[in-house]
Amino acid sequence: RTGHKWRIYPTYEFTHCLCDSFEGITHSLCTVEFETLRPAYNWLLEALDHKIPASEEKGPMQREYGRLNVEGTILSKRRIQMLVEGVKAGGQQPSEEEELAGAAEELQIAETGEEEAGAETAVSKPVSGTQTIPPVVRGWDDPRLFTLVALRRRGVPPGALKKFVLDLGVTKANADTKMHMLDASIRTYLERTVPRLIVVLDPIKVVIDNLPEDYLEERDVPFDPKDKEKGMHKLPFTKTIYIDRDDFREVDDPDFFRLAPGKSVGLLYVDHPLRCKSFTKGEDGKVNEIRAEYGADVPAGKARIHWIGESAAHKSPIKAEARIFNSLFKNPRPNELDWKKGGYYENVNPDSEIVHKNAMIEAGFLDIQQRAPWPKEEGEAKGNTGPEAVRFQGLRTAYFCVDKDSSVDNIILNRIVSLKEDTSKK
Repeated sequence: RTGHKWRIYPTYEFTHCLCDSFEGITHSLCTVEFETLRPAYNWLLEALDHKIPASEEKGPMQREYGRLNVEGTILSKRRIQMLVEGVKAGGQQPSEEEELAGAAEELQIAETGEEEAGAETAVSKPVSGTQTIPPVVRGWDDPRLFTLVALRRRGVPPGALKKFVLDLGVTKANADTKMHMLDASIRTYLERTVPRLIVVLDPIKVVIDNLPEDYLEERDVPFDPKDKEKGMHKLPFTKTIYIDRDDFREVDDPDFFRLAPGKSVGLLYVDHPLRCKSFTKGEDGKVNEIRAEYGADVPAGKARIHWIGESAAHKSPIKAEARIFNSLFKNPRPNELDWKKGGYYENVNPDSEIVHKNAMIEAGFLDIQQRAPWPKEEGEAKGNTGPEAVRFQGLRTAYFCVDKDSSVDNIILNRIVSLKEDTSKK
């Protein structure tokens, strides 16, 4: 159909097998659409004495496997490029030549995983009657994507990905996997391998009226109650503490078991409950301070919540920014969206990234930051460490890692994965 326009096509079959041989590749793993090319792959290697016929003793071997698709994700490089760079799309359908150019590029990408610098994909070329669609994400390593660099930045450990793939197994059939299965695999991997800390995403200040100004109670808390080898740290309990906004309601409800006016709630790691006496609001209409009382004479609550004490001597709390990532698209099958005319843009989830700019971390964070990487058994322990190797579980919140945009004075956290949903939480 293309005549002499695409005379480069035959060279792909030649270079594929020869480059594998020159580079010492033992197994060339391809998706199933390359299965029909295997005879040509073997023939050229055998003809040039780079492979022994019907033998695995010499030369590379091509083997095929089915694609792995994860619900709610985009894994096509051309489509990810549209999300990263923006695109001109719309009115006119791509021509046959543009479609063939895109197909040729995908063949190269599928084999090498990369494209030439400055190369331009067919879908990014302006056509008549187009509209300019802006970028959706900040780069190839945006944690909302599922590129390897994005998963790394989000804090997913290499071992968790390896275990997930091994558990799925290898087959020639295409595999469609639910997102919750990947999340569960990551969560299980992290549960016993990373320390635990207190994180307050949306803090409310609580002043305990019946404690003196200089009150200080140091609690020795393990980084993991089931693994003493992770060590201990001190958690200061003082007159002023911070709790999460989700743990307070302005109007009491009999089905709500946390803090509300006149209601008591337990506090993790300390002996007595806390009772709300009153609260005040700021100019934005949100509660900005709670006045409370604490002690043995306060009635016990039905639930226990996390908190962070204010103590300059302990450098507590540590202020941070926490980024919570959700699905990039509202449609669980984004590959079915209109990618030629830009219809995908209307389906982008506006809540795919929620930023808590005033989050807080307890002071024990400084200890685990110095002792990273977490988990210890990862390849990262051999020197390939980045900020994302500082991983921990935020009690009652989620698993987090440190983002590469962080600095000494500006800690940025990325949510790796949520905790298992507790349906009994009230």
